[in-house]
Amino acid sequence: MGLNRWCRQLPCLCLVFWFVFAGAAAGARNTASERHPEGEIFLYFVDPEAGYLAGEPRNIDFSNERKDPGQFYTRIVEELISGPKTRLEAPLSAQTDVRGVYAGTAGVAYVDLSAEAADLHTKGVRSELLSVYSIVNTLILNSNGIQAVQILIEGSPVQTLAGHVDIRLPLNAQMLLVR
Repeated sequence: MGLNRWCRQLPCLCLVFWFVFAGAAAGARNTASERHPEGEIFLYFVDPEAGYLAGEPRNIDFSNERKDPGQFYTRIVEELISGPKTRLEAPLSAQTDVRGVYAGTAGVAYVDLSAEAADLHTKGVRSELLSVYSIVNTLILNSNGIQAVQILIEGSPVQTLAGHVDIRLPLNAQMLLVR
C-alpha cells in the first residue's frame, strides 16, 4: 500500500522538483544580468604586488555598443587595454589594437588582437598567464552569453601569447587568479 501511494505521488514530486530547480536557474540568470547596473562593468587588471588579477569597476556609456554584441565586447577589451585608473597594471601594451571580438557558437568569443599583443608582451610565465586570463575573465564575467574565450593574433589562432600559456583552444574563466 505504501509503495502504491509513493508511485502515485512521484509525478507530482518530479514536477515540484523541476519547478524548484528551474526557478533557481532562472533566478541565477536574472542575478547575473542584473549584476552590473547599466554602463558599469568590472575590468580585471594585473595586481603587480599580489601577482593576481583584481577587479576595477568602470562606468562606461555603452548605449551604441549594446545593440551589437561584437561592438560591446570589443569596447570592453579596448577599455581593458587602455589601462586601470588605480595602481593596477594593464595586461597588454597600450599599442595593442583590438581588431575585433566576435561571438561564435556555443558561447565562445574570439578576441582578435594585433601582433603587438605578442610582440610587446612582458615576458614571463606568470605575466602571460595573468594577461591571458585578464581578457578571458573580463569578457566572461561581464557577459551572460560568453562561456569561453579564444585569443587570436592577427586573425589566426596561435600556440601562445609569449611562449608559455597554451591559447590554441577557447579558455574558461579562471577565478583562482582573482583576489
